[in-house]
Formats: sequence, C-alpha cells, structure tokens
Amino acid sequence: MPAAYPWNLGAPQTVADKMEASVLNKGRICTLTYSPSRGAFRITRMSSSGKTRTVLNIPVRLIINIETAAERDARQRARQANDDTIRLVFAENSRGTGSLLCSFPSGTGEDNEALVFAHSRVNTASSTVGIQSGSLHRRTSSRFSTYADASLADTTAPGIRYYMHYVRQRNKGHPSIHTLEFQSSGSAEAVGCVVSQVVECIYQKGSKHIIVFISAKSGKGKGEHIFEKQVRPLLHFSRHTFHAYMTRRAHDCEDYVANLENPMNHNTVIATVGGDGMIHETVNGMHRRKLALVRWLRSVTTEVSTGDTPVVSPNMFLQLNDNGSCAEAGAQILPALCEGIWTVSSTELNSINKAALHNEAISGSHLPFIQLGWEEKKHNDDGRSGATSSVEATAREAHRLAHCLVQNGWDALMPLVATVATGSACGLAKSLDILSVAEAALSLVHLNTVHMDLLMMKFTPNEDMLEFHRGRMSAKRLEAAKRKFSQYEKDKAVELQERSRLKEEFHPHPQTLTAAEYAAPFLKDGSSVFRDAVSCATRMPELHSRVAFMSLSFGAANDIDHGSESLRWMGNARFHVYGGYMILRGLRGYKGILRYLPWESKAGKTVEKLHPRSRMPSTDDFPLCTMREGCMHCRQYKFTHCGASPLSSSTQVNETQPGPTSNISRSGVRASSAAATLAPYTDRELLHEEVVDFNDEHLPWVTIRGDFCFMLMCNLRDIAQDMLMAPLAHMSDGAIDVVYCRFDPTTGRRGRMEMLKFFMSLESGSHVNLEYVSYVKARALEIKVDAGISMSDGELMPLSSVRVTKMRGSVQLVRSE
Repeated sequence: MPAAYPWNLGAPQTVADKMEASVLNKGRICTLTYSPSRGAFRITRMSSSGKTRTVLNIPVRLIINIETAAERDARQRARQANDDTIRLVFAENSRGTGSLLCSFPSGTGEDNEALVFAHSRVNTASSTVGIQSGSLHRRTSSRFSTYADASLADTTAPGIRYYMHYVRQRNKGHPSIHTLEFQSSGSAEAVGCVVSQVVECIYQKGSKHIIVFISAKSGKGKGEHIFEKQVRPLLHFSRHTFHAYMTRRAHDCEDYVANLENPMNHNTVIATVGGDGMIHETVNGMHRRKLALVRWLRSVTTEVSTGDTPVVSPNMFLQLNDNGSCAEAGAQILPALCEGIWTVSSTELNSINKAALHNEAISGSHLPFIQLGWEEKKHNDDGRSGATSSVEATAREAHRLAHCLVQNGWDALMPLVATVATGSACGLAKSLDILSVAEAALSLVHLNTVHMDLLMMKFTPNEDMLEFHRGRMSAKRLEAAKRKFSQYEKDKAVELQERSRLKEEFHPHPQTLTAAEYAAPFLKDGSSVFRDAVSCATRMPELHSRVAFMSLSFGAANDIDHGSESLRWMGNARFHVYGGYMILRGLRGYKGILRYLPWESKAGKTVEKLHPRSRMPSTDDFPLCTMREGCMHCRQYKFTHCGASPLSSSTQVNETQPGPTSNISRSGVRASSAAATLAPYTDRELLHEEVVDFNDEHLPWVTIRGDFCFMLMCNLRDIAQDMLMAPLAHMSDGAIDVVYCRFDPTTGRRGRMEMLKFFMSLESGSHVNLEYVSYVKARALEIKVDAGISMSDGELMPLSSVRVTKMRGSVQLVRSE
C-alpha cells in the first residue's frame, strides 16, 4: 500500500475568506471561486462580449465529492470489486493522513493526472446520474475539445482533470446528481489548494465506512426502494465505503451492533433506513456493546510494561503484529476496533450475524478478534525474529483500549449513528432537520454530528399493572393465554434453560453498578422473553433495563400509538385518525405516581409548571435548543468523561476539573493492566450514567399522584414529525422533560374538548401553555402506573414500574448542516 503523499502546497494555516483559481471547462478559461465563510462554490467565465457568465453556483453542502481521474477510477473499481482487499485499500487511502485530496505526488499517470493511488492509472468518462421516476439515467459527457475562437483556451498544455459530483434540487421529490468536469489551468497548485479546501470542508470527519440497516416493515414498507433510488447513488459518488443490509427479524440490527465480533469504531457509521424503532435498536445495541467491552476489559488482569505503552489517541487501533494485521492465515475478519474497513457480502454478513455470541457478558473470556496461540513477530531491533504469547498481546491491546476509554471517552471507540426516515413518526429526523430523504442522504456524505443524552430505564415488576391486565381477560381468554405461554416454554425450553443457568452463574464485577444483564435481552430469533401468561398474551417483554433516545410514555399516548399499529399503511396520518377516534370514544384515566428530582440551571432556576396558574418560563431564562453541537445552553452543561460527581452533590461538572492522565489512574497509582486502569471507575461513570440514590429522602423529591390522562418523559423536542411535545428539551443538558395531563380531581371530567385543544396544539408546541397541561424538567424520576401499558420510542416495555436517569453525551448523531 503506498504511503500517503505529503501536503506541500505551502498554503497558509488560515483559510482565506475567498479563494480563486483558473480552470478550464469545455475548453474555456473559467474562474473557480470558493468562499469558506459563505459555504459557496462558483465557476464563472467571461463571454466574448465581456460579460461574466455563471457556469455553476451552488452551496458546498450540495457537493458530494470532487476527485481527480485517478481517484475516480479507484472509487469505481472499489465499488464494483468483489475483493474486500481492494475495498480496504480504497478506504485506507481515502482515510490517509494530511489532505483528503493529495494532488501533487512525485509521479503522474496518464494524461498527467495526479496519482493519489499508485494502482489507479485509468481514466474513465464522467457521467451524470439523474434520480428521476425511480430509475437511474446515465449519459457520457463530452471530453475537452479545442476551439478556434480566440476566447477559448490553448489546451495543448496538459493539466490535472477534476470531476465534481453534486446534487441539484429543482424538484425536492426527485433530486438529481450531476457531474461537472474541469481542468487546472495555469498554476496547478492554486487549483489543487482550492479543491483540497472544498473537499476538506465536505469531509470534515474524513471518510467513513457506513453500515446501512434497512427495515422492510417501517412505515409504508418502502425502505429498500427509497435506499436504492435516493440514497445509494449519493453514497456511490462519495468518498465513503458502505454496505447495505436488509434486516430479517426483530432486533437484527441491535444484535449486530452489540456483538463485539463485528468490527466498528469511530470510523464507522451505523445508518438506519426505517422508523424510530430502528434507532431504538441501534442505541441499545451500542449500549450492550459498551457493557460487553467494559466487562471484558475488567477481566484482563495480566500486567504489561507501562513504558512500552504508547500515548493513546482517538486514532489508535488494535494491532496484534507490527504491521497491524492478524498473523493467522485463517483470520476472516478485521480486528473489531481497527482503523480498517470491513465489507462482506450479504450471505457472509448474515452467517456471521447468526453466529454472533448471544451471551455478551461472559466474564473472563477473550474477545473473538484477539487471536490465540503463538504469533511470530517480524524482527526485533537486533534483526532477530522472535515470538510473543498472544496472552501478552491481548493484555497490551486491552491496556491500550482501557486507556483510550478513560482518556478520550466513547467517541474514540463507538460509531456515529444516522437515520433515513421512512417510518411513521420520525421525531428524531424532524429534530435533526433530515426529515426529507434527500437531506438525510446528503447528511450521510457530510456527516455533521451532534452529541445527545440518552434515557436509562430500569424496570421493577409491577403487580398492580399485571393484575389490571389479568382482570380485563375473560376466563376463556385467560385459559388461551396459559396454553400459549405453555407452548412458548416448550418451544424455547433449551434456550430458556440456558438463560437460567447463566443467571445462576453470573457474578458481576463489584464495580458493576448498572444491574448488567447476564444475557441478551431477547432470544436468538429476536423474539421477546415473557415471564408469565399475561405478559405473553399482551406481548409485554421481560426486561431489566433499556435505553431510550426519544421518550417513555404512559396513558393515552400509548393507546394511540399501539392501537394504530394496524393503520401503518397510512403513515404518520394514523396517529391523527386513531387519536380522533380515541377522543370521540372518551379518554380514560390511569391512576399513577410520578416522583421526580427537579433539574436546576446554574442560576438555580427550575422549570416546574404544576398548577393552572403556573406559566412556562421565557426563552431568555431557558433558550430553545439549536439541535447543534454549538448550542450555548447544552455547552453550559457539558459532561466531563469519568469526572462526574454523584447526583446528590452536583451533576454539572466544572469543565476545568482535571481528569486522569493516560497512564495514571484516579488514585494516583500507575495502572499496569486493563483491569487496573478501569478499577477506579464504576460502570456508571464509564457509561456516563447519572448516579442517583432514589432512597435518599434528603434530596428535594417531588411526588405527584392522581389520574393521569397521559404522561411523557421526553429526551427530544419532537416525538413525531408534527408533534413538538417538549419545546424546552435540549440534546445534552442532563434534563428529562416531562409533559403530563391529569383529570380534574374535583369533577373527574374526561375533557374531550380539552384533549381536542391539546392535540390541535401539538404541532406548534403551544399545548404546554394550556392551563391543564403540566411541564417539568427533571434530573431523575420514578413512575408507577396501575393500569395501561408503557412504551419507549414506540416499542412496548414491561408491565413494570420504572426509574429513569440520564446517560450523558452517549451517542453522536448525524444531522443536516
């Protein structure tokens, strides 16, 4: 593999507000102008009459890629290759150090094109791809030609040829991809400098490997068609590598992400084509992956020489041999956290996914990507070959991973998360401004990200809720439920017995405070685990903990969401139709208890709209979230990795608080093993989970009892594309926004008109100003409801009471620019 070419253009460190260079387009001399501050890219030329004509004028956000002929050839060969090695070489070169577009190597290829890849020497014709009427139209563009007109340039002097692929959005429903060809004229260095700056602006996070999971059942069931016709063409022209996978069962995506055998790291993007349920699977898979990695690191107690441990950076990767590759010839996958890329066929991906380790929490086991046996090193400093035990190699890599986790956090080890909304609600896509498929596809190219907190939910059995559902069943239905549960136990006997054995043998590490599960939360075929006949009949799974990215809901909101499942073919309209039916039928009340710990701003202010005379705070005191990394409110409450204090004292950590160094633990003792490095920290600290003592009565807990019409705990501003449920919710401020409505305790009226006003105000978010709607920002909360069902992110949750805390900055989401 050739080394990355040096960046020797001599360009200044600061980028000018306006960069210009002379280029040729269709044989005419043009001026290429790039304005970084405005994000504008323009090519103009002078006509024979002396007037300035615009060849192209577009924002940079619509540009997919600019590449030389050699780069284009390498990309096309990588897309068409069945050999994973060629794809890997393409990905590695695209991710090279320095400039993303290295235009001036020591040698040149045919037509004097820059050689970014030594093996790429073939120029191919440029093309235009239009995404119209669901089909691709390809036409070959004309090559440069020489004209007799005096205004045309002399093309005898060879230059570097570039191809710019961009999106034209004349029709939002059917955007088209176009390719513009131009050639350097005059100073090739000047053109290369401008082009490199544009490419670096497009790919600020570098090139990534995108794993796309497509749900065939989300929304109207058109996920695969949307991806093939509107998303894949953009990825084809980008510098990213990608692999698409159609999910075949429930929790397919979650199990794949959770499995440590499947390689992914900060150079990976998990993109879901579907609804909110797919994102729910992704964030839970990432949480399970984090837990599995932490438990494995705690089990590696073999000491290593700290003097041989290099400084850990976010770009570190697993390296078993000196060249970073596995020594065994039979190794079929890359190390799970390496810088490389893993692309396999659909058959291979499916087989590996089926063979994934179902139990992720086996203490003391080695990770599957760490090779066992003896591995031969190339040569030592004396030129002599030697051998080293894989146990030592495993310990060294675990040590480096542990230091990377402590020093840099999960951003250095976990993938980005993106979504292409094809479901019904799609609240996250609305918040991230990627509700349209075209905007979502462009976001996959540019990869602008924002950190978001997650909700950690821990369940305890609620016998009152269980008895409520049992009481609603007739004797005949209850008997049928018992027969169904008996058949379920018979069909899943082997796996259920294995889970019982693992539960008895599971002894979590003393520092594991997160009630880690002894096995995966679902069965191997993706089906739920049920604890009794009632849960089996109502399809309520048995879960000990779960992570939510959007919401946890009780009451009428769940009646509408769950009751409208049969109307999925209607898309988002199903909520309006079934909501109207519920209002006409009459809403019911659910007796429950809400106990919460108020969230306080740094100025000591709270948001507690509890009574009819209460008013929502002004945006001066609590500004709205910009849903971007630069949100000033979120930045005020930035979380410090592994430095958070218990919630009983303070959750807002001083940003200047010093954290541990890469080799010295919190106790000041130099750690010499992975287990010793993580020993000073609990799982909750490593996972950024807020620590709350729910039994501490000295904390200012607030308890609310009554008949609730609905209750929603929101982590996002939008819970659907037309429901702005929590206007004051922020992406990462450590608060849980609670919106609820109780029936009038004096009259007990059902309030059809009140609920109609509520639903009609959801799109604008003005429902929070209604006197019978309460709004609270909480730091932690506990809920017990005696009837109904609970749902999180649109998925059914157990018949249980729940305690909710925040997991700070746990995921990086891809959003629009």
